[in-house]
Amino acid sequence: MFKLIFIYCSLVLLTACSKNGCDNLPDQFSSYEEAERKIEATEFNVKQEIRTPESSWIYGATFYSCDGELGYLEVETDHGSYYLKDVPKQIWQAFQETESTGKFFNEELRGNYLLVTGE
Repeated sequence: MFKLIFIYCSLVLLTACSKNGCDNLPDQFSSYEEAERKIEATEFNVKQEIRTPESSWIYGATFYSCDGELGYLEVETDHGSYYLKDVPKQIWQAFQETESTGKFFNEELRGNYLLVTGE
């Protein structure tokens, strides 16, 4: 009986310590490291990633969304990585389809969304 209780408690702890739901994400992060840790530990309904070999300074991007409409956009550049918050799905789709991800970033993303940086 003790062995069964131990196994059950272990499973509960493992589940509790694994991926979290979107409700556990804060409104703001104190650092890039905190954003990265909490976003990576969250179970999102949508997670899409692209690589951008045609760009000279943007290496790739990942879109994370809980509701499929707004989400976090992680952009990896030669200067570091950025998390942008509350990026609409339509902007993510346009980013994927643009001919110049760098130009799109500068014109459509930079300054328009809450930014957490990591260098």
